[in-house]
Amino acid sequence: MIHSSIAVNTAHKWVGKCIYCGSLEALHNEHCIPESLNGVHVLEKGSCRECARITSQFEGRFARESMLPVRTGWNMKSKRSKRKRPTEFPMRFMKGGHEETINVPVDDHYSLIPLVELGPPGKYSLLPHAAGLRSGEYKINPFRIRSDEHINYLIEKYGADSISVDFQIDVPGFLRMIAKIAYCTMVFRYGLNNIADVYVVPAILGKSKEIWQWVGSDGTQRHSEQTKHMNTDHLVTNWFTEDGELLSAVKIIKKSLTPEYLVVVGRLNEQTYAFYQGVRRK
Repeated sequence: MIHSSIAVNTAHKWVGKCIYCGSLEALHNEHCIPESLNGVHVLEKGSCRECARITSQFEGRFARESMLPVRTGWNMKSKRSKRKRPTEFPMRFMKGGHEETINVPVDDHYSLIPLVELGPPGKYSLLPHAAGLRSGEYKINPFRIRSDEHINYLIEKYGADSISVDFQIDVPGFLRMIAKIAYCTMVFRYGLNNIADVYVVPAILGKSKEIWQWVGSDGTQRHSEQTKHMNTDHLVTNWFTEDGELLSAVKIIKKSLTPEYLVVVGRLNEQTYAFYQGVRRK
């Protein structure tokens, strides 16, 4: 059964328990998609202080190190006041064989979204990939948010022969964020008590290095193509297999050709699986 999590306004669901460790103490609200990426699904009292600290580290690293120019240019949510947001970002310009770094205004900056093209998750290592990537293989693929015309504009304005911009991404941290988005959205959809076995939590918390086992891609845009007319920043599609295994397709920045990630989240408990099977047969 497939569900897509689409929302424009903030949507809340009460949990009252840490979805990662089960603690009932010092609970915080948990955004399924990071607030820094304009996430709107919130699990109320869904994470304890320590688990929230762990997830906020890799989410914050992506927001600050990988996405800051894009987030600033798109005026996305930030804990900084608007007066403290950066107004310039560095770019490299080649002029007559010499390289010069210039801080340019936000509106001029040739911002990139650094993302990762992945082979299939280890759990489904034989899944074919559109670009031929195998399980455990990846390549960094920066997605442009500016047109070719903007490059010509910058070359002319700054008297350059060519331009370039640096970017960085912590790949394991990014994959942990994708797994966290999938898991939180699955809890939002089915409820914490209806998930019997969660594969991804040890990797999300950094207690396991098996994130590649659970996160991957087949290199297609199947789910985003089906929802291309929906008004949303991101897309998370949830479903379960014939034996109750929970899978998610996660696509951040839906309006670009960013990858669609497949996450093997866990498994429904027997009672919930039997219920949905009964609904299917009716």
